[in-house]
This record gives sequence, structure tokens and C-alpha cells, in this order.
Amino acid sequence: MGIWFGSLCNRAGELNNWLTNGRPKSFWLTGFFNAQGFLTSVQQEVTRRHSGWSLDDVIPYSEMTPFEKEDVDKKDRIEEGVYIWGLFLDGAAWDKKKNSLCDAPPKKLFVATPVLFFTAVKRGEQKKQQENMTPCYTIPKRTGLHYVFTANLRCEDPPSFWILRGVALLCSRD
Repeated sequence: MGIWFGSLCNRAGELNNWLTNGRPKSFWLTGFFNAQGFLTSVQQEVTRRHSGWSLDDVIPYSEMTPFEKEDVDKKDRIEEGVYIWGLFLDGAAWDKKKNSLCDAPPKKLFVATPVLFFTAVKRGEQKKQQENMTPCYTIPKRTGLHYVFTANLRCEDPPSFWILRGVALLCSRD
């Protein structure tokens, strides 16, 4: 009950901050009761900015940044897409120097990630680099009920290496 109430207070604080101070520069994805709906609205917002694009023609695209939440708060607001924070990697870690997935430290189940940039791109126009299509879930129980989106995470090893390790992003460790 204590974890749930603490989370509820944090969510209320985030939403109240948004209401009083306007649109934030970064968003705590766990703070949304419907994270999938929020990310869909980001896709719609990007689609509207481009004439000739339709929602059927765009796909979600994400990219891990080298920034922490505090760094993003000091930057100017971005034109398209959103910065997302508060995610954890399960089965891997993020190497900021190489900007790619790496092995998790021993005995560490969940590793906090830097800020993730999320936007939408026209189908077929995404960057061509080796990426692991990493699923993101709200909680460690990985079912379709808790699925949020699939993130594009850069990796130096073949994506099958990370798939066999069961790498996933999580909004919450609890």
C-alpha cells in the first residue's frame, strides 16, 4: 500500500506541475495512467506538424540520449517529439560512452537509463543503424496487458544477442 500511495503522490505532483507551469521539457512516463495513449498523442502531434503525413504513414521512433533529466530541464524546448525519463533496463545496461546496450553489472537486476527521446517518423525514413527493438512494459510482469511501446536501442552486438537475454525497458521495478 505504501508503494502505491507514494506513486500516486508522485503522479499528482507531476500533473500539478504541468498544470501550473505549462508543458514540461521532459515527461515521467510512469506518471501516466495510460502511457500508450500519451505516446500515441505524441505521434499525432508530430503528424500534424508535417503536411501530407497521415497517422497511418508514421511509426514511433526512439533514441537514447546522453542526458539525465536535470540536463534536459536546462535545455531549450524541442520542436518535435518528447523526452521521457524514469525507465529501467532489465537484462542489460546502457553505456553512455559507446551510446549502446552493454552487459548489466553483476547482481543488478534493473539499471536506470538516461533520458529517451521519443518521436514519430515517416515509414521507411528511420535511421539505418544496428538497433535492438526493445519492448517497454509498465511493470516487470511482461504481458500484453502491460506493454507500452517498442524502443529502438542502439547495440554493437547483433540484436539476437539481446533478444536471447530477454532485454526489456520497464517503467517501474515494482
